[in-house]
Amino acid sequence: MKKKIALVVEHEPNSGGAFFNLINLLKEINNITNYEFIIISLNKKNNDYLKKQKLNFLNFDFGKFFYLIEKLKTSIRKFLIDIKAYRYSSYFKNNKFENFFKKKKVDLVIFFGVSELSFYLRDINYVNCYLDSCHLDNPEFPEIKSMDTFFARESNYRNILNSSVFILSGSKECTDELLNNYNIKSEKVVQFPYLPQDELKNNIETNINNFDNKDLFNFLAKPKKYIFYPANYWSHKNHIYIMKSLKKINQNQEIPFFLIFCGADKSGFISKNKSYLIKRSKELGVHDYVLFLNHVSNKDLISLYKSSFALVMPTYFGPINIPPIEAHKYEIPVIYTKQFANLHYDFDYQIPIDLDDSQTLVDAIESLQNSKDLRNKLINNGKKFYTQMLTERSKFLINFQKKIDKFFKKRETWE
Repeated sequence: MKKKIALVVEHEPNSGGAFFNLINLLKEINNITNYEFIIISLNKKNNDYLKKQKLNFLNFDFGKFFYLIEKLKTSIRKFLIDIKAYRYSSYFKNNKFENFFKKKKVDLVIFFGVSELSFYLRDINYVNCYLDSCHLDNPEFPEIKSMDTFFARESNYRNILNSSVFILSGSKECTDELLNNYNIKSEKVVQFPYLPQDELKNNIETNINNFDNKDLFNFLAKPKKYIFYPANYWSHKNHIYIMKSLKKINQNQEIPFFLIFCGADKSGFISKNKSYLIKRSKELGVHDYVLFLNHVSNKDLISLYKSSFALVMPTYFGPINIPPIEAHKYEIPVIYTKQFANLHYDFDYQIPIDLDDSQTLVDAIESLQNSKDLRNKLINNGKKFYTQMLTERSKFLINFQKKIDKFFKKRETWE
């Protein structure tokens, strides 16, 4: 009988690129035949999408009141662990979440984030996925400051990562952070490169008449030269940086640049950020040149990429972000926060910008516009980067399976 491993899906499609990278991973991991993988969705909003991807899955529902009780029990247990009262923390072991996996005879649970749900697994082992420690570098943003997110995240990282069987890491830079910030041993880490969702094919024709979104159709009814930034409206995504640069960019333009945003409205747990950005666009005098969209269909997303002048991503959080990878896939130049640009290889495939100096974005746009050679170089090097990412992804599955095999060799030593 094959050993059973549960793959837990906590987030939903509008949570951003991490969700779609997870779907890619689920498909790839499912191809490993030595084990039986069970996909567990904790959010019924995912059901239609998972069915569309032809992934078999089970739903788990905490239930409103039970979830509150479990959260309280887990908080007490975490407190007892923090004060080193380990003898008493074991009294809060039994819970519905772990019992669900025990009934399915699951030996290992894999979370695709640093999941607080790991605390619910007192007997079953688990794996977690590390993407960044941006809360350490940027504690001032609402999405980190609100609801004590900083302290919750830091506590989770320090307790959960070290107690994981192994850790999935999104990049070499993430691995370095794990080693330096959380004292994780390198042999405990398996790196996997991020890739865009595989259903974003490269063969969709860019035709204005094919847009699903009416606002987009109306905005581009007359052809426009536009900068594209697909990112949820979190404050750390720094949409305002591009808006503040846009007026300057257009000063010397016969045909003005426009700006298209798309994503879910996010900002901490208290307020939304999109309305603030719309208000600021009016104050900056660029409102007529900016289109604020919610999530768009995959077809529209691809068309937006392929028809854009460039992707600009001035985010404060990294090093992993999906839009630059997608832009390279669709052969679009990428302008990116300097500490995250050109990280992976020894050739230039992105233009770095300084978030403290908006003139660097103005210069980047003008350079791209005035130099066909630069544009072609970035596009060709971007294709090279994307090809190398695909090669690295195939290596990940080999290393991942080795870690799984090693765990189950140890697992044979107890009932």
